[in-house]
Amino acid sequence: MSVFRKKAVWIGLEGSLREEVSKDPVAGAEQVRRIVSNCAEMGFNLIFPCVRTHDGATAYRSRIEKNYYGWDVLAVLCETAAESGIEIHPWFCFWGDGGRAHPELHGIDDAGKVINVVNSDCPTLCPLRPESQQYMLSLVEEIIEQYPADGFHLDYIRYMHSPCYCDYHRDQFRSRYGRDPVELDENSELWDEWNRFNADGLTDFVGRISAKVRSSGKKVSAALFPTGRHEIDTPDKPMVLDRIVPSRQMHPAYHVRRFWAIFQDWSAWCRKGYLDYAAIMQYTPRLDVVEETARSGPAAAEGAEFIMGLGLIWGQTIQTLIPQIQLCARKGLAGVCLFDYFNLVKWSESDRRKIIDTLNE
Repeated sequence: MSVFRKKAVWIGLEGSLREEVSKDPVAGAEQVRRIVSNCAEMGFNLIFPCVRTHDGATAYRSRIEKNYYGWDVLAVLCETAAESGIEIHPWFCFWGDGGRAHPELHGIDDAGKVINVVNSDCPTLCPLRPESQQYMLSLVEEIIEQYPADGFHLDYIRYMHSPCYCDYHRDQFRSRYGRDPVELDENSELWDEWNRFNADGLTDFVGRISAKVRSSGKKVSAALFPTGRHEIDTPDKPMVLDRIVPSRQMHPAYHVRRFWAIFQDWSAWCRKGYLDYAAIMQYTPRLDVVEETARSGPAAAEGAEFIMGLGLIWGQTIQTLIPQIQLCARKGLAGVCLFDYFNLVKWSESDRRKIIDTLNE
């Protein structure tokens, strides 16, 4: 029996990977069944299939947004996963408005420009506007009400890379603190209050989602940034300035006062009991970075099961991945999640066997 309680995999039906499943309902359904069957044969007991992307395209029958495939991919996923004894959490990308259906809700940076999803021209909704939150929540509701999934998987549940300075943000902060946030910088007296205003607003929304998902008897999981260093850190370019670091005291070498941008205070979400699984995205070939996250992350995730997300991208090889999986086992982590299925099946058969054997040791 494996030491891992959860052996998970993301199924990236996003971007070009969406074409891995056919728009033909018969051929596509057969492909989906084969994917889930392969996951079962490899020993995975938890899958996170992407069902909503930033361009507003879904892989399920939505009354609100357009189904990319024209048939119900999620229904087949749920049915096949149940038959295979695999827990399934539909993976949902928040805030993207690629269809530009809600320009009045778009996030605005301090230069007055629309905030886009990282490395794209896809605008995002302001995460704190009540209208943005209600729109996202309506999409969450139709998934959890229509499908017999075991849980719901939150992704991009954060700001993209910048605080939002839309009218709502400015009015709300000004009414509470008497200052317009565009006047603040990291040396301002209210800088920490501005950071906390953004983080707490997002935390409150996660609480609303959690309550809604739990009311349907399902679990809540999330794809999260790691504590300490980011997956693409290099010694000369640490990215710690780009986000809240939960449990910053665990990383004195990276401690900084300025911790704005994504405002993903997920350790608070775990303490408040909003998450069942915290899946940490640490996609790096560097064992020392994974070890740092394995050391500090479980404490930050108190109240939720800690799952280490390991990448099959960005220079990862079988020689770097296997020691990472073994490290996670030695640290007693609840599980490992691989990113992602479509990358995994492109590896050689012998390498896949080594990965699966290591996961199941």
